Amino acid sequence: KDAAHGGYLINDELPVDEYSHLVQWHHEILSEIDPDHPTFGVSVGSEDLTRKFWRSHDIYSADPYPITSADTDQIWAVYEDGNQIDEKKFTF
Repeated sequence: KDAAHGGYLINDELPVDEYSHLVQWHHEILSEIDPDHPTFGVSVGSEDLTRKFWRSHDIYSADPYPITSADTDQIWAVYEDGNQIDEKKFTF
């Protein structure tokens, strides 16, 4: 098995409060059945990167879009959004 190929998208911008328990359940089941392939999820932005989802994925990221051109400030805005996360609230 090659763990570098494939995985499971279990969360594509789901509301945290409504779906955190279901996403956690999917992550646990898939991790048990197929531990060689990671679970992946994305949120709309850093405001959704909460503790409720952090342990529910092997890979979790913000999904900032649309970025329509490298000639705009959109890429800088994505960088700034990521920097606004207070790292202290994500310690375990």
